[in-house]
Amino acid sequence: MATYVVVAKDQDDLGPNEINAGDTIYVEDGDRFILDPSADDDVKFEAADGGPAQFEILFNESNPNDLSVEIKDGLSPMILILDDVDLSEVEFKADDADAVTLVAGDRVTIEKYEGSKDGVDVISAGDDFTVHDKIKTEDGNDSVSLGDNATAKEIDTGDGDDAVRLGSDASVEKIDGGKGNDQFITQSQSQEEQSQNFETTGVVCFTAGTMIDTPEGQRRIEDLAAGDFVLTSDHGAQPIRWVGVRHLAGETLRRDPKLWPVRIAAGALGSGLPCCDLSVSRQHRVLVRSVIAERMFNTREVLVPAHRLVGLEGISLVEDASEVSYFHLLFERHEILFSNGAETESLYPGPQALASLGPEAVGEVLRLFPELAMRELAIKSARLIPATGRAMKKLAARHLRNCKPLVERPA
Repeated sequence: MATYVVVAKDQDDLGPNEINAGDTIYVEDGDRFILDPSADDDVKFEAADGGPAQFEILFNESNPNDLSVEIKDGLSPMILILDDVDLSEVEFKADDADAVTLVAGDRVTIEKYEGSKDGVDVISAGDDFTVHDKIKTEDGNDSVSLGDNATAKEIDTGDGDDAVRLGSDASVEKIDGGKGNDQFITQSQSQEEQSQNFETTGVVCFTAGTMIDTPEGQRRIEDLAAGDFVLTSDHGAQPIRWVGVRHLAGETLRRDPKLWPVRIAAGALGSGLPCCDLSVSRQHRVLVRSVIAERMFNTREVLVPAHRLVGLEGISLVEDASEVSYFHLLFERHEILFSNGAETESLYPGPQALASLGPEAVGEVLRLFPELAMRELAIKSARLIPATGRAMKKLAARHLRNCKPLVERPA
C-alpha cells in the first residue's frame, strides 16, 4: 500500500512517489493515486499481476488539461473528487473495470463517465455537479445520485436493477434504464415526466418515534447511535454501524406523494403486532409470516414493502403529514429488527438504497463498507424478497380474501 502523485508527462526530476502522466500505472491492492494539476496526458491504470485490486484515485485540485483516466480489467477504484474541482476536459473510461465508485463533492465538473460493462457502478455527486457529455454505466446493478442543480446530457444505466436519484432542479436531457427493475427518485416534476421507464420511489427507513428493541429495553430510534446494540431476530444483539437521518418538510411531501409514510395500525399485522401504530417509508419491508406465503414462495417468511400492503385493514398512507423525519439503521449484515414489536428490516445496502441516501451519506457508508462498491456483491437479504410487485400484491390480496393475518405465531 502506497500513495503516489501523477505529474506532467515531461517532468524529469521525479520524487520518490511521483509518476509521469502518459505512462501505464500498475496498481496493487490498497494503492492511492493523487492526480496533480500538472498531469497533462492520458492515465491508464492496470492491475499488477492481473489483480484483483481495490485502490483510490483522488482529485483535490482542478486540472485544466484534456486527458482520460482509463481503468483496466481486474481493478475496482474509488474515485474521489473534492468540492470546487473543475475537470471539464477529463473523461473517465472504466468499461473494463470490475466495479467503480465515484464520489464527487459540490460544484464539480467532468467531461464524461463510461463505467464498468458488467460490474457495479456507484456514482454519488453533490450539488451543481456538471457532466458536459453523458454518464454511461452499462450492465450491472448501478446507482447514480446527483444533487441539486446537477446537469448532464444523458444518463444511460444499461441493463440491470438500477437506481437514479436527481436533486431539485437537476437537468438531464435523456435517461435510459435499459432492461431491469429500475427506480427513479427525483424532486423535479419535469424529470419525473421524462422518465417513464423508472418507478419513482422514496427512502427506505423508520420514522421518528419508532421504538426499537435493545438489550436494555425499547429505545426511540432517534436516540440510537452507531455502536449501540440492537436486538435482531437472527443474530441476537448486534452493534449499529451507521445511523442516517433525512428530514422532509411538508412542502416536499405535498410535491411528492411517493415520500408519504405508511402507517401500520396497532394489531394490523396480526398476533397483536405492532403493539402500537408504526410508521415507515413506502419501501421499508415488513416481515410476513404465514401459510399463504409458504404456499406462494415455498418459505413461511418473506419481506414485503409497506406500500404493497396498503389497503389491508389498518394499513394506510399518511397523506396529511406536516413533516416527517426518516431514520436508517445499517448493520454488518441485513437484519430483522423489532420496531414497535413488529419484525421489520434494517437498511438493505443495495444500489437503490445507496442512491436514495444522497452523496454525503453514501460517502460515509462506503468508507465503512467499501466492499459494497468495490465488487459485484450478492448481498444476502435476511429473508426472501419476492421478485415482482405483482407477486407481492397477490400475497396481500390472498390474505385479505381469506381473512388471514400477515403475521402468524411461529410454529
